[in-house]
Amino acid sequence: MGKIPTSQIRTFREDGKIGKLEEYNLSKLPAFQPSILPIFLVLIIILAFGLRVFQLNTLPLSLSLDEAVDGLDALLLVRLPWLTPFLQNNFGRETLFFYLQGLLLKLTGISIFSLRFASVLAGTLTIPLLYAVGKRLALERSTFNVQRLNPTTLSLLAAAGLAVSYWHIYFSRVSLRAILLPPLLLGLIYCFWRGWDSPQPREKRRQGWLLAAGFLLGLTFYTYLAARLLPGLFLIFFVFELIRNKSVHLAKLLDFLLFCSAAAITALPLLLYFQQNPQALNSRTEAISIFTTDAPLIVLVENFLALLRLHFLAHTWLGQWPALDAVSTVGLLVGLSFCLYHFKKPACFFILLWWLIGTAPVLLSKQDWTATTTLLRGLIAWPALYLISATGLTFLSQRLFIWLTHQKTIHHSPFTIHNSQFLLPFLLLAFAGLPNTYNYFAIWATTYNDFSDHPPAIARYLNRQTDQLTLTPLKFYAETAANFLLQDRYPNLLNLDEATLQRLFASNRPAVYLLPDRSSAESAFALLVPDDGRGTAYLLPPLTRLQIEALAAHTRRIAPLTTVLDREQEPIAQVYPLTPTAPFLPFPESPRQPLQVSFNQTIRLTDFWLEPRILKPGETVTLYLNWQAQQPIDGDYYLFIHLFDVAGRQRWGQVNVPLTGVLFDAHRWPVGLTVPDRHQFTLPADAPDGVYRFEVGLYYPASQQRLPTTTTGEDSLILGKFHVWRQPPPPPQYPLSDIQFDDSIALVGLDLPVSSVSPGQTLAFSLHWQALTAIPQNYTVFVHLLDAAGTIRAQQDAAPQQGRYPTSWWDPDETVIDSYALPLPSDLASGSYTLRVGLYEPETGLRLPLKNGGPDFVDLPESIKLQN
Repeated sequence: MGKIPTSQIRTFREDGKIGKLEEYNLSKLPAFQPSILPIFLVLIIILAFGLRVFQLNTLPLSLSLDEAVDGLDALLLVRLPWLTPFLQNNFGRETLFFYLQGLLLKLTGISIFSLRFASVLAGTLTIPLLYAVGKRLALERSTFNVQRLNPTTLSLLAAAGLAVSYWHIYFSRVSLRAILLPPLLLGLIYCFWRGWDSPQPREKRRQGWLLAAGFLLGLTFYTYLAARLLPGLFLIFFVFELIRNKSVHLAKLLDFLLFCSAAAITALPLLLYFQQNPQALNSRTEAISIFTTDAPLIVLVENFLALLRLHFLAHTWLGQWPALDAVSTVGLLVGLSFCLYHFKKPACFFILLWWLIGTAPVLLSKQDWTATTTLLRGLIAWPALYLISATGLTFLSQRLFIWLTHQKTIHHSPFTIHNSQFLLPFLLLAFAGLPNTYNYFAIWATTYNDFSDHPPAIARYLNRQTDQLTLTPLKFYAETAANFLLQDRYPNLLNLDEATLQRLFASNRPAVYLLPDRSSAESAFALLVPDDGRGTAYLLPPLTRLQIEALAAHTRRIAPLTTVLDREQEPIAQVYPLTPTAPFLPFPESPRQPLQVSFNQTIRLTDFWLEPRILKPGETVTLYLNWQAQQPIDGDYYLFIHLFDVAGRQRWGQVNVPLTGVLFDAHRWPVGLTVPDRHQFTLPADAPDGVYRFEVGLYYPASQQRLPTTTTGEDSLILGKFHVWRQPPPPPQYPLSDIQFDDSIALVGLDLPVSSVSPGQTLAFSLHWQALTAIPQNYTVFVHLLDAAGTIRAQQDAAPQQGRYPTSWWDPDETVIDSYALPLPSDLASGSYTLRVGLYEPETGLRLPLKNGGPDFVDLPESIKLQN
């Protein structure tokens, strides 16, 4: 075996310790034979793919809420079709990954495997791209060659480390859009460095690489929120380059402008979208930013400490072990020291900056450190972290090799060098890959994989039905994961009317209904009809209280046909026979009040009703609403309902919830589908007697901005009305008859507690009005106190109940008690006075005449006595 030439070893001190490495040029000796390198890289890629695809349909056991929502949105975008760069629902999400998912689902069918496979592909593609970026950075002319780090070894170590990384395995197996950002980011960085760092650049080729890099930078903005930090990475690096190399300012400036222009053009559709929808731009950042907390600095420090624990300590994340394995941790610490020591070199500076900027979203966000997706916000930093770790491991291995060579522990032939470098990635795969694989597939999968398999079990049962009508509770059908899995066989969602129900039963198909185990009643159902794989889910109106009771009684009398079981063979649902004569099936006629009020020309409130109309304090009133999407809904809408009493305008109940109706988020409502909604309010025991109404409206949850109604221009709607009576109101003290204003309002009584008062006091009285028909107009009441000569000595004009209960709110046949307190002048003389009453339109002053051609007022028969 030949010795290493002494010219390649600068110094060995007499004490046997290693001197400087500058001339120990391991980089000039290939780490692998040319035929071995691609084989080894392919093996790493195959291993990465296998770890990400193995048992993909059941690990994790079921779809998470985010996965299922993303899958449904992917189907929505490709089915409509709907071309948009951004969706505002769920705090706002970029759509590129959804389009890729949607196309994959259309090609391969709808399943958990198909939905997650896009993540598998993106995660696997990240591995060779990381290898390419690592090699490109390691070959940078003035950086890693300072210490003669072997580029091939470094890049293979980075690729191998990420391939068996526990966190990358985990997130490559769940369907979350963020996983698409790393491969695009790595492609961007590779192209950028090919165009930016060329020893003898060919102008057109170099500009081509920079244009490609700019295109990929613009494309990253369509993947995940964290991509918005990437311009800062390249801007800071550009300034660093200008400071480092002052002789090429103009050339670098032109290169950077070309790069930025390509990025801006690519991102233009998204920028235009945010210009048209400014509330969407910061909806997510405002929701999670630490700067919206009371003590942002304290939260920042807590985040930093939690991030350290999560990376390096056990009992912190996803199965109670650190996010980083021991080998990668050692490499990271050494690599950080190496890069910090050489931070003035472009590649080292770039990698450190990349890692710091990538970590910023985790530090600057309000975090739930028990959530599995916490690390996802820092995914920009993942490739940089493994490059730094690979740098440290490469540096350590070469130091160790030189020491062992000097100690004559190993032969120092080129063959030995080849084998030592070849073994290092294998050792990383073994020492890091085996524990991580075991932790995920053996421990996490059996101990911490706490996803419920009930949704896929229900979906499997319903998807197996080929001809059977299945009446399914909405708690099963509308559950997000189950609803996604049902989209292949039941892609349509329509309202069910009684005629359609009768037609379906007339076809003599077998019919059943499902109920949750140990439950005898539900209130909301969908009827699933599996017409040859293009089936329809028909949405039923909510069952009334009597129908719910009939369902419970009917279910108790019959035995189930079968039981739907979970993986532990525990019952999820019971299946019962369904007949057309089932007592809970007839459609009752609801006393609906039509509205047709549109919010922002997007969602229409078509009608409403409530029950009961008269109740006592402590009892419950139910408000029913019917909503309808007028167009595809882009965004999260929240519904607010305020219950208030008319007399005091005090709020006695409140609802602030996502707009879902009995179904799911309004974002996924088919256009034209009528979606029932129901809200219950229990009155407090101290609620006063009187008339109560509801204020209803919609708003954006992030900005709290209300949606305007197109009918009135207001941002809310007053509707519904019920009475609270501890006991019915007494009849008027002085009944009146034959006093009718026009055809709409009658004055039927007067309350005059005190008929004798003194000047300077207040005259209290109440008018009893009765609405004869629905009153479209709001009228103002005028009250005049006349002396014996007919002169007005005191007066008061006010809408009924001092403006709190306008006449347009009155129902036909409703009696309204309208109370007044009329201040009397102190200079009134003693004697008898008369009250004159009438109504007029406030806009025009036009009085409402008495019926049958009488005057436009009435003098009340009871006189008022004034005594000095």
